Amino acid sequence: MLLLAALPLALAFDSEPQPAVFQTQVELFNNLARSSGPIPSGSPAAIDVGLTVNGGGAVRMAGEGVLSWPDGMTFGLVPTPEQGTFDVDVDVAAVVNLVYDLPIVGAGTFPFEVVEFPVNASTRFDPWALGQRVQASQALAPYDVFSLPLAFAIGEVVVSGSVTPVVTTGYVTTRWSADGNNVTQPNRTVTLAPDRLAQYPVNVAVAGRFDSTATLNLTGTIEGSVFGFDVGPFNYTYPFELSSETVDAEFPVRRLVFPLPMLAADLTAVEFGDVEVGRVDSVEINLDNDGAMPASGTITLEGGDGAFAVTPGTFEAPAGGSDVLVVTFAPLEDVPSEARLVITSNDPTAPTLTIPLTGNGGVDADGDGTIDGKVTSSDGCGCATGGSDRAALGALAMGAALLLRRSSRMGRRGAPPPQRLPRARKDGAPA
Repeated sequence: MLLLAALPLALAFDSEPQPAVFQTQVELFNNLARSSGPIPSGSPAAIDVGLTVNGGGAVRMAGEGVLSWPDGMTFGLVPTPEQGTFDVDVDVAAVVNLVYDLPIVGAGTFPFEVVEFPVNASTRFDPWALGQRVQASQALAPYDVFSLPLAFAIGEVVVSGSVTPVVTTGYVTTRWSADGNNVTQPNRTVTLAPDRLAQYPVNVAVAGRFDSTATLNLTGTIEGSVFGFDVGPFNYTYPFELSSETVDAEFPVRRLVFPLPMLAADLTAVEFGDVEVGRVDSVEINLDNDGAMPASGTITLEGGDGAFAVTPGTFEAPAGGSDVLVVTFAPLEDVPSEARLVITSNDPTAPTLTIPLTGNGGVDADGDGTIDGKVTSSDGCGCATGGSDRAALGALAMGAALLLRRSSRMGRRGAPPPQRLPRARKDGAPA
């Protein structure tokens, strides 16, 4: 589904921008030819010009493709200023003939000049400026084609003339598309469907339109005498225009690939079971990043009334690596406790991971190591704490151990997982 946003890209997360370069060339004039006919028409001596044009143009545009999120995968093309180039290489050939229809001599054509004009024009512009036509043109200085006396048995005709060629070409980007979703208005983006991939591919296409006009301005004079009678002078000015058809061009499709983070926790739930009030139990949770871009975010606790703690409060897992956090349970009362661990990250398809936490606080009244007949946990740090600082002291102890663990685990995928505490289960099964 195509969604367009009128504002520039300014979202929470961005993948690494990818170079986007598009270029194509088209044939603007393919041996296009046209004859002017006698100039001036009806004159006993006139000029006929045959014009032939060959050549084409090339466009190159450079910038970046940008992929942003959340709220879908938003893709846009960001131009590099003045990194659009439009070059034109055209050859113009003018064949000038004298056309005459004189008494006694009769009618005929006398070719006496062929003039060739190479036209090279170039201009720069901002790429992907939809609907904005850019123009490349070149007007050459007038060229004196001829000033020739033509002698006949009955007289003489002097023909002089000059030509000024002008070639004008234009280009406009008409649309671009991402994965088949077309954009035809400036400053728009495309929202693509999210997909859980380490490398997110986007197929980008650009289309444009070329137009071109070749004009030859012919000016001159024809004069002479026949049987002693003056002929002319005849002055002529003729703008001789040859326009090609408009050419629609598709640039070759570019496939841009963007790295993304892919975050997953190795535990989906943590059950601490029965823990004696005054003791601390803990469990490690590994945050694995199977993506090609670093994953980072924050970790918060919801609920628990202070019985649960987590350290650290932020994380960063490199591409293909992992980070580790420690959750502690230090019951404050002889009651069950529940909380939720909320992990918020830059993963576009799983921006929030929620892990439920449960535990039961109890009292070993007779000191026999049991709570209501159950053996208390001795797998955690076993810290004896007092007062309202029990959870904080337990978290501090776990944080010190965590620093040592993180230094050896960052960026190491494939290392053996840490030994799990018997009280921590994904499915909540008893130890």
